[in-house]
Amino acid sequence: MVMLIENESSLKTQVKTVKSIIKSSVSSFPFYVYFDKKQKVSDLKLLIYDEDGELINEYKSKDFDDISPSSGSDLIVDGKYKYLKYVATSIPFTYEFSYSTKSSNTAFLPDWQIANGFAESVEQSIISVTVIDPSIELLVDEKLSDCSIKKDTKTNQYKASLKGLKALEYEEYSLPSADLLPSVNFGLSKFSLEGVKGEANSWEELETGIINL
Repeated sequence: MVMLIENESSLKTQVKTVKSIIKSSVSSFPFYVYFDKKQKVSDLKLLIYDEDGELINEYKSKDFDDISPSSGSDLIVDGKYKYLKYVATSIPFTYEFSYSTKSSNTAFLPDWQIANGFAESVEQSIISVTVIDPSIELLVDEKLSDCSIKKDTKTNQYKASLKGLKALEYEEYSLPSADLLPSVNFGLSKFSLEGVKGEANSWEELETGIINL
């Protein structure tokens, strides 16, 4: 995943996720990206490979449906999701999911989810975050991650990678996969939410500042 923060009101991302499903108790897998008036999504693509590495399915932006997160409720939500449900004809398989986004909201940066759940192995996951404005610091909250995020002080670019994450097998009475798998959350020392700007010097201040906006 690549993130480019030009300033506190401009966020661009390029996301490319490659993961292998070794085995699963379900045969349908949802792929989705949130968008609204402030966040635009483009270049959606989903590629499916069989266990021999042969491409068996390819989906592009036109194949994704627009769905509302408020479906089935009385809530009114401006945003929607680009959504596609892939039904696997065989397991194991590998998928490559990619898209680009552009947003003026920077209070909620995409987190680095190295694996989404049980039975997913990851050969390599790479994150790169570049902050153009030198007055803005990247705030990091790591969970169960042994990868160190390194900063290039000349370019204000942050990088990290993780290789060889083995699939986590589900066991009876297991904790939720989100509590067992590594992930990294990101925030900014200067941010914007719906045109309202805020500042924070730590992850704790960021959480409080967003709540109080």
